[in-house]
Amino acid sequence: MTALARIALYIVVGYLSRGGWLPQDIADEISSNPDMVWAIEAGISAMVGAGTLAWWRIAKKMGWST
Repeated sequence: MTALARIALYIVVGYLSRGGWLPQDIADEISSNPDMVWAIEAGISAMVGAGTLAWWRIAKKMGWST
């Protein structure tokens, strides 16, 4: 999973850097620092987990099958 996250991060950082949304020194730091990759991957995982929990609670409240 880490390899896929790193590849996706390279693509996103490259796009943001090319578009002028992200300074080059910050883009280099994000793409080369393993701790930064881990932190971003943990943040994405937390958002996916929170989304899943929110969807489950909505389904439970609306009487859908869970």
